[in-house]
Amino acid sequence: MMFMRIGRCILLFLLMAGNRVWAQSNVGIGTPAPDASAILELKSGNTGFLVPRLSSVERTAIALPANALLVFDTDSGCFFYYSSAQWVSLCKLSGPVGPTGLQGFQGPTGVQGITGVAGVTGAIGIAGVTGATGNNGATGAQGLQGITGVTGPLGTAGGDLGGSYPNPAVVALQGHAVSNTGPAQNNLLVWSGTAWTPTDGNGLFWKINGNGGTNPPTNFIGTTDPQALVFSTNSVEGMRITATGNVRIGSTSFTNQCGGVVTAEDTRMRLSSVGGFVSFGSYNNDPAFSMSPPTTSWIDGVGSLVVGMNRSGGTSNVDLWNNSDPANGAAALGNNNRGFNFRNFQSNGGCAENLLATLDGNGDLTLSRYAAGGGTANAYAFNTISDKRVKQNIQKFQEPVLDKIMKLNPVTYNYSIINYEPGHKLEIKKEAFPDRQSGFLAQEVYQLFPDAVRKPEDETKDLWAIDYSKLTVALTKAMQEQQQMIMEQKEEIELLKTEIEKLKRIR
Repeated sequence: MMFMRIGRCILLFLLMAGNRVWAQSNVGIGTPAPDASAILELKSGNTGFLVPRLSSVERTAIALPANALLVFDTDSGCFFYYSSAQWVSLCKLSGPVGPTGLQGFQGPTGVQGITGVAGVTGAIGIAGVTGATGNNGATGAQGLQGITGVTGPLGTAGGDLGGSYPNPAVVALQGHAVSNTGPAQNNLLVWSGTAWTPTDGNGLFWKINGNGGTNPPTNFIGTTDPQALVFSTNSVEGMRITATGNVRIGSTSFTNQCGGVVTAEDTRMRLSSVGGFVSFGSYNNDPAFSMSPPTTSWIDGVGSLVVGMNRSGGTSNVDLWNNSDPANGAAALGNNNRGFNFRNFQSNGGCAENLLATLDGNGDLTLSRYAAGGGTANAYAFNTISDKRVKQNIQKFQEPVLDKIMKLNPVTYNYSIINYEPGHKLEIKKEAFPDRQSGFLAQEVYQLFPDAVRKPEDETKDLWAIDYSKLTVALTKAMQEQQQMIMEQKEEIELLKTEIEKLKRIR
């Protein structure tokens, strides 16, 4: 039936190929006798009739299509013909309704048809005219104002307030009475145990504008428990006073020479600034007496270093004092020879310390030789005080010394490595320093010139020493004696020469 409809819609056939055409009023392709009712008859046993194939866009773009124009729409897969100003899909045509046949099997879902073109939206109708607003009703008359009633009496204040309203007085805070004493400017209310009483705060806390009438034993900045007092700026600790009275500024811990971190405080360390002197030290007893701090005050301790300025009038010198207190009374303080030691730690970062020098209480300076080249002093000149004005009982050096000088034994040697600190146990090691030295042996010189030798009181703690400056005096005297001998021998030679000349003349 579809091909019958197609045959009715063909108006013009343009394709002429592969078949014989007879000249008559109709055309037959594939047949010599086309049907008389058809202008064109196609006949084939193995081919079909192929119409133009266009997309929906191409089909609808054909200009002025003629009625019965036939194309195949490739988008919808259906034949379309043009009729009465519109394209009609042959897929949607149907004949007259026949009798209902038997229900067949459901076939596959057909291809979705092309959505028709939406019609033009109709114009919006004209809005109707708004009706007129009705008139407002008349306002009712204002009613008469009622008469104000009589004010009732004010009640009595209660709770922490006393008196009557509207001017009650504060007579208590949280149920505790407030004193009737009138406050002064900047006063605070402080609970006295019986009432809240005005006070200026002196003796209770420290004010930023200062306090008066304080009592140091009871008025202080600090803690009342064994906790450190910390001063901070910008929430960072800057200074700490520990519970033992030690002060640290800028650090709460420090790295020691052994590489560890020290946080514990030595209870014997103290710092004081009194009367123009700054004192800092170990506030301890002499270790030979006790390792514990004294039981009274710093003045009873030993080992404090005091720094003073301008001790003597007309000078700007800095004074260093060993503030050991001889009034301590401890047996270990029987030795009043209190001086200064100078030490350092080994350069390799170890914990062993080295004594560099000792300046004892008598003013004697000892340079310790703990390494090759150590224990020496260098200067452009060393001057020894030798002012005649400060010397008494001056006598000529009469003792002959030339024979003694001749007995001196100059030697060369190497110094042994020692652990030496004056007043402490002496340790002499078998190892020696490599550099050679020259000089005398103090024990031998002592037999000849004891005044030039310092003999230790205890050889287990101290070393023999030679004062070479005193040997210079002996050497000078020896040279004078030798020169005297030379002069006497010269005179004898001259006499002998004269005698010889006389004997020559006699011959």
